[in-house]
Amino acid sequence: MKETDSSPSAKRKETRRKYWQSEKGKESRKRYLQSDKGKEAQRKSVRQHLDGWKKIILEKAICPGCGKVIFFNSKVRDNTIAFDHRKDGSEVIKGTPAKWLYCHLATPENIEIWESCDFGMLCHKCNRSLPTNNRVEWLQNMLKYATNKAG
Repeated sequence: MKETDSSPSAKRKETRRKYWQSEKGKESRKRYLQSDKGKEAQRKSVRQHLDGWKKIILEKAICPGCGKVIFFNSKVRDNTIAFDHRKDGSEVIKGTPAKWLYCHLATPENIEIWESCDFGMLCHKCNRSLPTNNRVEWLQNMLKYATNKAG
């Protein structure tokens, strides 16, 4: 049975939506997310989202920069894959790719968005070393410097 805008269920849904957008609702949500129950709910949600992505993203890779073995969603930061913006930051996903994965289920639409970004997989140390923008020019300058050909 299709609900109409005047049905009691639709009215309750609209009332809840307005409440969560209000200052009182935002404050209530903030308190909940800071509580133990809210933190556990967030952890559970993130785990569910990441489990879906494990079918798409390699669980184990080798950093092309240093050769270190890195893992998807490792508990140890030094061994975790850092997703690298290879296209000078022109990808659809602008922020931190890992945070995007935490918040998005592996639906066909989201998988298409992820694959269109073509993120590289580096260790955190190598990822911190490379700038996002103008990296080819930066690498050429560093190569000149390292080979004492800087002019």
